[in-house]
Amino acid sequence: GDFIKVDYYGSQSDLRSIALVSIPEATQLLIKPFDPAARRPSSKPSRPQAWASTP
Repeated sequence: GDFIKVDYYGSQSDLRSIALVSIPEATQLLIKPFDPAARRPSSKPSRPQAWASTP
């Protein structure tokens, strides 16, 4: 499977472990964090990671 890593309280976490990820329409990606505080942006940018997804 594809993994997207995000900064979550100072450590890299799999996005699917901290949020519900769904695709309601062909052009929309919906991400709902389980922890409302996780919506705050990180104070430091994380390193971009290449990822690909197949439909």
